[in-house]
Amino acid sequence: MTNNFNNMEIVNTANISEHGEELSHLNNEINATTEQVDNALRRASKHSIERLEDYKAILEQIQNHLK
Repeated sequence: MTNNFNNMEIVNTANISEHGEELSHLNNEINATTEQVDNALRRASKHSIERLEDYKAILEQIQNHLK
């Protein structure tokens, strides 16, 4: 899976200060989605595990941009 976020700035500092509440909500949604991916990984087939791990890595990159 190609990581589309490597060369992309998702959130800049101005957006964080202007949209703190929305970003907090987005962060909560990312946390919930990461938890769902973790649950799926526990019962996934070998074929699905790689895709789920790629998806989780993308979520972590987005979350790191929000910090």
